[in-house]
Amino acid sequence: GGATLARPASRILARASLGGVGAGAGTATWRGQLPGDPAFSGTTLDLRWLVRDPGAASSVAATETARMIVW
Repeated sequence: GGATLARPASRILARASLGGVGAGAGTATWRGQLPGDPAFSGTTLDLRWLVRDPGAASSVAATETARMIVW
């Protein structure tokens, strides 16, 4: 696969297997590469996991947003 850089209001969908048991105890890792272009330096990305959860009101649970700044 190639590198993908999210733009504002863009979504990157990735599938991952989750580990852990119970509410708030799940873990997942997604690895990707950003282009080596210096123009991306200082770019801010807001990241959030959305997980299918039959116990949630909308059947989807969301994490808090994590902010990442490309250096």
